[in-house]
Amino acid sequence: MHFTLLENFRKAQEDRIMTGEEGAAHRISYRHHKILVEIAYLVLIIVAGFTVGINLVLLHETHQTIIAKTDRHISELSASVSNSLAQRFQRTLRILESVELSYDQDGILSSTELERLHERADLLQFEYFAFISPDGSAVCSDGVSRTFSQQAGIMKAFEGQAVIDVESSKTETDEQILNMPFFAIPIRSHGGTGEITGIFAAPVSPEQEDFYLVQSYYGGNVFFNLVKPDGTEIFMTTHSHVLPVDEPQNSDKQHNLFDTLDANVEIISDTSVDDLREAAVSGRNATIRFHLPNSSSTQTGQLSPISDTGLCVWMVDTDDAVSEGIDQILHIAFRINGLGVVCFCLIITILLFLYRKNTHILMVDPVTGGYSLSRFTQEAERLVRHSNPGEYTLIVMNIVHFKYFNDTYGSDESNRILKYVHTAIQKYMEDGEILVRSGADDFNLLIRTSRNSNEVIIQKLELMVDEVNRFNKELPKKEWIMFRVGVYQITDTSLSVIHMSDRANIARKKPKIPVGDILYSCGFYEEEDLAQLQKENILVNKMNDALENHDFKMYLQPKVDISTGKIVAAEALVRWQNPDMGLVRPDEFIPLFERNGFIRKLDLYMFEQVCACLRRWLDEGLQPVQISINLSRVHLANKDFLKPFIAVQEKYRIPPELLEFELLESALQEFPKALPEAVCQIHLAGYTCSLDDFGSGYSSLNNLESLDIDVVKLDREFLNTAHTEGDRGHIVIEELIHMARRLGITVCCEGVETVEQLAFLQKCHCDKGQGYLFSKPVEVSVFEEMLFGNSQIK
Repeated sequence: MHFTLLENFRKAQEDRIMTGEEGAAHRISYRHHKILVEIAYLVLIIVAGFTVGINLVLLHETHQTIIAKTDRHISELSASVSNSLAQRFQRTLRILESVELSYDQDGILSSTELERLHERADLLQFEYFAFISPDGSAVCSDGVSRTFSQQAGIMKAFEGQAVIDVESSKTETDEQILNMPFFAIPIRSHGGTGEITGIFAAPVSPEQEDFYLVQSYYGGNVFFNLVKPDGTEIFMTTHSHVLPVDEPQNSDKQHNLFDTLDANVEIISDTSVDDLREAAVSGRNATIRFHLPNSSSTQTGQLSPISDTGLCVWMVDTDDAVSEGIDQILHIAFRINGLGVVCFCLIITILLFLYRKNTHILMVDPVTGGYSLSRFTQEAERLVRHSNPGEYTLIVMNIVHFKYFNDTYGSDESNRILKYVHTAIQKYMEDGEILVRSGADDFNLLIRTSRNSNEVIIQKLELMVDEVNRFNKELPKKEWIMFRVGVYQITDTSLSVIHMSDRANIARKKPKIPVGDILYSCGFYEEEDLAQLQKENILVNKMNDALENHDFKMYLQPKVDISTGKIVAAEALVRWQNPDMGLVRPDEFIPLFERNGFIRKLDLYMFEQVCACLRRWLDEGLQPVQISINLSRVHLANKDFLKPFIAVQEKYRIPPELLEFELLESALQEFPKALPEAVCQIHLAGYTCSLDDFGSGYSSLNNLESLDIDVVKLDREFLNTAHTEGDRGHIVIEELIHMARRLGITVCCEGVETVEQLAFLQKCHCDKGQGYLFSKPVEVSVFEEMLFGNSQIK
């Protein structure tokens, strides 16, 4: 059958194409739009070229600025390090002087005194203390014999000056100490006022190497070494920025900074290596920039003297760390700018080439081949602005339950159906009228009308709907495409198309969804509809606070045993008591809450009120009756909708047989699969399930047979149409009750208002009745008086 339906769609489309029914699409002139776009492209090209040129100039100037900034920054950093090291060296020398003065060197130190002296060396973080004689022999606190006669730098202390040096010294076991800061001061007799009798010296402990030597900045990319004025590197850090190409990195030979630079690097600054030599000898600062072999990165070196030491700090920025790599980024930016110009021109060319295609994509709906929504909006506003009030009418058409076609045929075939519908509607569009698929299954029409032309609009809609469903003529089982239609006759031409559509949609939602063989419902916008919309907005703004403040009150309406007149059950109904608006009728907020989904929260809230009431009755030892709760069709869209209800019931420990869910029969048309599954879930949880407003829907007898329900509630219209005994209304009620009782289904008749109706229901052996004859919905306290006050309603 599905195959037959689709074939009929295709055949109907082919017939229209062959007979010319589809018609030519209304064209919009976009000449001015195109001209403006082309001018914009031209301006963009000029601006881009100018910008790229300016960028190139700015990049060059920035490059020069960064070089100057880097030189200045590393110079300041080097000076700071020089001052810091000078202070550290002076503090260390003062410590040695203090230690030396505390010992009498005219005598020989005992082993105990040497041990104490070595402990003090450890405490002061020296490797050892040494008393050096003029012949170079030394008495060391660690007990190791050493000789320093070959250490010219250290022996200079006999000339009366403090010495800071690093020299190799060998112990008796040939142990070598290399590249450790070594401090030496002269020892004078007579408490430091006499002649020089020896040297007191100490190398820094290896644990303090980090403190003196392994200093780095900017993540290790900026570090320093200490060099003598002749370029000999005396304090080597763990970093090695350049090495002689002909020597391994771990060579014991002392490196000369100036020789290394001469042999290995490419100088790129005005300062030369000879300038560095001169600066080192004269005690001046000097900055040099260079490249390493096989490397494009720029390194900056700064030579700064350390006051009163005869040493210099050689600081190196190995990877533009001071400028955070901006120098390299600038070089990349120069290349990117050139590439960017080429790419930009290429992109502009491609954009111009694809302009026509892009315009088609933007202005044409890919599903129907008609107008896109943006194109419709532009053209509709142009037409309306140049028209008189009432000359145009905006119509919104929504396909009812189009999800069914999506689920049944898939998206590709569903798109074919939408195109078919678009083509069928287009057949009845005239010159100056436009059509668009505005949403997934919505169509907007702008048609010419005159005032008071509702009948003409209805006739036109009937022709369109009939044309859409023409394919059904050849189908044995009909599958109708139904519409909900909203009409807004444009009296205010200053409104935007969006606001016009909103008004049409307000009108579309006024009538009920079409059922049976009625193929469309249609509502016309009236000014009162806007007031209704504003009122609904007020309710929406208040609904959450109302739920939190318990402004929604539970009322109970008794259900009476027809044969005995006793209350055997009740239906929970909601009333909204708003502090500002007073009592809000259910028909004012229930449909609204079903549209916006808030009904889910409200139904669960009412269910909890029922459970709390039943729990109170049980705790007080009263005999409760079953209470039914209305369950909106909105819940059926979620297969797990019952879980929160079960959680509430278990929270209050309510026997499930005391709870009944009422479902509207009309929900079966919208959820033909979900409703039977929901009934099954309700039964599995132990609840009772009733079908409300039975007889108001389509194919009610089929529903009675297919749904496993416990109770049917006859729609009040049955009693209203049953006037005299023996008429059709009476016969229908009698047969429905008889059929339901044979199926084991309890029958409750709603809308019982007269004694005559009660007598008739008693004669038909109806099980329960509900209506104003027994009681209107009342507050819980009133219902409790009726139920537990031993009152019998007759």
